[in-house]
Amino acid sequence: MKKLLMILVILLPILTKAQEEKKPLVVLVGAEWCPACKTMKSDTIDPMKKAGELEEVIYTHLDKDAHPELAEQVMQGKLLPQIVVYSESDNGWRRYSLTGMQSSRRVRELIRKASEALPRRR
Repeated sequence: MKKLLMILVILLPILTKAQEEKKPLVVLVGAEWCPACKTMKSDTIDPMKKAGELEEVIYTHLDKDAHPELAEQVMQGKLLPQIVVYSESDNGWRRYSLTGMQSSRRVRELIRKASEALPRRR
């Protein structure tokens, strides 16, 4: 019960914002000790943010060591980093993901794919 409550406290406001704004939720799961995670953030995510490429998503970073129970729910497998994108379709929430170091092109493709599942904005 404590794990579920923690997951809800952390994720519910972010999921609600994504739902209200009809935007995909993009989660970068990483760890401080992970060189690929740091590189992914500095060489892929940060430049995408600066270029405005993440304006149509809700972005958050999840530290696997700070929130291991939540990371366990979000991740598939144990490899880091992971980019996980959730989008709410007409049939409920859908999950898309990439594991390992990714280029901005691959992240853009993943976001585009997730965005296509969203109900059209009115």
